[in-house]
Amino acid sequence: QVKERIRLDEILIETGVSEEGYRLIKAGKRQMDLTDYKVKYAQEALNHKYTYKEIGDNINISDTGIRNLLKRN
Repeated sequence: QVKERIRLDEILIETGVSEEGYRLIKAGKRQMDLTDYKVKYAQEALNHKYTYKEIGDNINISDTGIRNLLKRN
């Protein structure tokens, strides 16, 4: 039996981000106060075997942007 992956939006919510922060991240906003949530989200999504592209597409960031975010933080 194939185990279902947790949805990317669920991973983002589990970072503890506020509703407003969630909306801003999903809209691709680049505010500094959202960075920690994005990093936690990306790391956890990678742990669940999502690709950089899948992770980035979900929050309107390129796959390269996700890689750079994780490299810098």
